[in-house]
Amino acid sequence: MTASPITTAYLDLSPDIRSRAEEIAGSNRPVTWPEVMLLVGQAIKAERERAIEDVLGALTAHELYQYRPKAFEGFIEYARTTLKDGYPDDLVEEAEREAME
Repeated sequence: MTASPITTAYLDLSPDIRSRAEEIAGSNRPVTWPEVMLLVGQAIKAERERAIEDVLGALTAHELYQYRPKAFEGFIEYARTTLKDGYPDDLVEEAEREAME
């Protein structure tokens, strides 16, 4: 049997990405366009939040943090707040509302 281009592209993803995609998508059932957008939006938001925490964790592990923790703490808190506030959560909320209709 020949796989479709979409199936082939999906199978070419690494196993950890496929596993995470399956966790996010849930059961195999027909979904509406707003539900698809909600799933994608939630996945993007979660990945961004993980990336922010990874970067900030690396900063706190840096040797300069050991010598000047107060200076870094202010910067880290500022970065965390700015980065999280900078994402368009209202788009995800709009998709959630449409999915519920």
